Amino acid sequence: MGNILKNAGSGFTHAGDFIINGSKIPSNVTIAYAASATTDGIEATLTVVDITGTAIAAIHTLNCWVSDDADGTGLTATAASGALTAAAGTILTAHTAKKHVTANTNSSGVLTLLLVDSANTAGERFCCKNPGTSQLVLGAASVAGDYEGG
Repeated sequence: MGNILKNAGSGFTHAGDFIINGSKIPSNVTIAYAASATTDGIEATLTVVDITGTAIAAIHTLNCWVSDDADGTGLTATAASGALTAAAGTILTAHTAKKHVTANTNSSGVLTLLLVDSANTAGERFCCKNPGTSQLVLGAASVAGDYEGG
């Protein structure tokens, strides 16, 4: 029957995916880091997933930012040496250069952001708002080894 979601104290129980007008509602966004093929680059792959952790194959709009706060509340104070671009998906608007964008995933539900920083700055986190719940999704703190050449 799939996963069961219970809201403690409310009496609400739901089994399976949340679906509205035939579309699955995102349960979470996973964030994974990898060194890029670009010199001094880190790739953050954000995947929109359902309640079972399976990617939702659709285009989703994500509000994404890079933070050096442990709870993701602010933008990083670091000025990256290079650009923040999309390796998969599309950046619609750059709100703060190299730090904050609104972007669309590709049709597989994946957005890969590429940040180039010759300092290979550790401790930064890629963050986004879950498009289904508007809750903060906080990536792990990066380490220098997450960057090419780090």
